Amino acid sequence: MKKVSLFLISVALSWGMIKLVQKMKDNHQVFTKREEEILKQIGVGYDEKEISGLLRTSEKSIQECESNILRKTHQPDISSAIQSVLEKGLLRITYA
Repeated sequence: MKKVSLFLISVALSWGMIKLVQKMKDNHQVFTKREEEILKQIGVGYDEKEISGLLRTSEKSIQECESNILRKTHQPDISSAIQSVLEKGLLRITYA
């Protein structure tokens, strides 16, 4: 997936044109609802401080969720994690 595609996805997410829908893996969710929400917010372009304000939680909590996402995706950074999640189909894009 190209970087331009990720940008277009984030724009569409922010306009509410599409939503991410989590796929189940062996009848277990890959990500918690909180991790899924954080993935969406990062995809839109929010940083940790903005996400913590939106979700009414601490920045430390956001950082812990990001760490869990990185661990689950085996990626070095959150941008790579988002790209990996989309490519593997763990989260898919559907039109709202």
